[in-house]
Amino acid sequence: MTEPQHIQYISVSSRRFMRATRIPAHVFEEFVKRFRDPLISDLRGYLRWMHGMRMLKAFWCSDWKGLGYLGLMDSGKLIGVLRASRMRVIFHGHGAWRRLREGGEIQDIFFSRWRVEYLGEILQRAEKMFSKHGLRDFGISKWKPDA
Repeated sequence: MTEPQHIQYISVSSRRFMRATRIPAHVFEEFVKRFRDPLISDLRGYLRWMHGMRMLKAFWCSDWKGLGYLGLMDSGKLIGVLRASRMRVIFHGHGAWRRLREGGEIQDIFFSRWRVEYLGEILQRAEKMFSKHGLRDFGISKWKPDA
């Protein structure tokens, strides 16, 4: 197994050290639990539910394969997480998804507090993750800005 790649970012305005990195599922789950989202209180159950929802043929729950979880660290503290997936595009011919069979999908973004630079930093790392898997386009289906 290769070591995860890390993006290092020093914010000039706040002089904080931030980096987005891959995290294990249990770290994602522990971070998300503090938001008391009833749907994600049990990550395994939530993922089973998502797989079961494939019958809806909606993009956010179509055939998907998890690519992993990203965490955003600020001065050594986890301040945000997201879940990334490879999704089968089921509505060909619409806008940016024209002629694509698969795209990246970001779901379940949580931050300890909202800051635009947090979102920018973690999305940059997600884009690199998708690119590594041959996915040049990605969307965001579920985001909890107040979480």
